[in-house]
Amino acid sequence: KVVWDVEDHLHFLLPPFTLQPLVENAIRHGLMETMEGGTVKISVYRKEENYIISVADDGIGMPDEIIRSVLKENGLSRGVGLINVHRRLKLLYREGLFIESGLDEGTIVYYKIPVEDVRSNEIRTD
Repeated sequence: KVVWDVEDHLHFLLPPFTLQPLVENAIRHGLMETMEGGTVKISVYRKEENYIISVADDGIGMPDEIIRSVLKENGLSRGVGLINVHRRLKLLYREGLFIESGLDEGTIVYYKIPVEDVRSNEIRTD
């Protein structure tokens, strides 16, 4: 099951291929491991001076060592898609992915896009 929770009246562009790997990872590693499947919730909202893009699942969770490996500068793990997204976001916004997980409780992976970066892209005239 997929649940969308998108705040009304938000207008900004996502960096290409930053949402899809998060959804794919939630399904492949979080939900396909369970017989009954589960739910993926995709949320987009503004919080203070950031747009938050979040993918949550109610699957098996991620072990701490995998989270640490994904978020390390030169992390090598099975989460190649997450590592690539994390690195790209750090280059663009100085912050990468945030991951919160509990075993058998699911995982939330999210990132922030600063509103100021979106505004500066809208103002360009070149």
